[in-house]
Amino acid sequence: MSARLGVDVGGTFTDVALWDETSRRLAVLKLPSVPHDPAEGILAGIRGITEQAGVRADSLAFVAHGTTVATNALLEGKGARTALLTTRGFRDLLEIARQKRPALYDLQADKPSPLVPRDLRFEVRERLLADGSVLEKLRVGDVEAALAALGSCDPEAIAVCFLYSFLDPTHERQVAARIRDRLPLCHVSLSSEVSPEFREYERLSTTVLNAYLGPLISRYLGRFDRAVRELGIPRAPYINQSNGGIISVAAAARHPVRTLLSGPSAGVMGAAWAARDSGFASLITFDMGGTSTDVARVEHGQPIIAGERSVAGYSVRIPTLEIETVGAGGGSLRHLLARLSDQRQHGSCPHRLALGYQELQDGPAGRRGHFGVYFVGVDLDQRLELLDPLMLPLQPFSDRALDDRLAELGHDDFDRHEFGPLSFLRSIRGQIADGRRDLIRVRHEPVLQRVTVRNRRNIRPGQPPHRRVEQGESLLC
Repeated sequence: MSARLGVDVGGTFTDVALWDETSRRLAVLKLPSVPHDPAEGILAGIRGITEQAGVRADSLAFVAHGTTVATNALLEGKGARTALLTTRGFRDLLEIARQKRPALYDLQADKPSPLVPRDLRFEVRERLLADGSVLEKLRVGDVEAALAALGSCDPEAIAVCFLYSFLDPTHERQVAARIRDRLPLCHVSLSSEVSPEFREYERLSTTVLNAYLGPLISRYLGRFDRAVRELGIPRAPYINQSNGGIISVAAAARHPVRTLLSGPSAGVMGAAWAARDSGFASLITFDMGGTSTDVARVEHGQPIIAGERSVAGYSVRIPTLEIETVGAGGGSLRHLLARLSDQRQHGSCPHRLALGYQELQDGPAGRRGHFGVYFVGVDLDQRLELLDPLMLPLQPFSDRALDDRLAELGHDDFDRHEFGPLSFLRSIRGQIADGRRDLIRVRHEPVLQRVTVRNRRNIRPGQPPHRRVEQGESLLC
């Protein structure tokens, strides 16, 4: 067995890389992701790359998988119906949270909805003190009453978080045993196992997240594990976790919250390794996928690890790489915005390219040759010669394609108006021809600032590391 394989599943593409230890050669393969079942795309990628590299599946000594399934489930609200058992008096802690607000001076800013509705949160009489001693023993009757009520609610997952249980998990384990006896199909998450640290709200939030993601992720990883074995790969696969390391499939199924940054963390670790091998100790990693772009900072050859972070507005207290994400990927749609307010004020309507939040559902390949008001970011990147055609072969993006589209729209009723699609497309062609690289930086510069100057790190050569960056000064020079 002499080959190692890595798989990264993103929102648009699935990337597979194979390193052959015998020939010392690297093979890469990119294919569209399968949103309804990411494992299907993974298997197609493994079959394709082993055939391309001339390597047998049974010679793979190592398989690792970076996934965004947990992240997407949280962002899209597709997790499990979750219940909570907690110490009496702490039922509403999930909503009270901390004093900090999403926007300090915006009193109307909305917080994300709690992942467990109030009617599925139950209090149990029990209490530990700060030194771990028992003030009040667990009331089994309270547990039984809560489980009886939950029986009619049909929860898929239950989170258990008691005060100071990280010092003595006995009460939580007793409750878990009763849950598994009464509701054997429920996924159970204990705070003493998921995040055994002090900070009551953060531990509670992390435990609830783990329960919320548990059923979905365990099913997905189970399918992935079985499929890998059916291909004849002899070694059990690993899953990338948020801190840059790897864990077994079983561990990831028990603690899916560790995979919230699984995919992005693998890219950061790979970039850090490549930088060290090239003699660079400190750098900014920039990983643009089809749906989003991830940015991180590497210092002295090692990525920065944070003990706590927020994901989609939910507090997560586990070690994670310090990665910032923006919804601006290669598959994001660019579009033209006609500033009608400027027209009213100045008698003109300047067009500008902007980065849209909408992504293509079938990937860039599904819309080659279709032009209109929208086009994907890879078109712009290709026209500006920012893409390596050997790594990402695409149908050429040319002015002729735009001319054909303009001809199609020549008789469109909208074109009778000054700011119709025809005017938009002409503006697109003109701006791309001018090579307007500043269009790319509009959405990416703020995320670069978050990992650099806002953390008092200056990345420009010849400048002190803590030099103040003036307002409006660009990092992308």
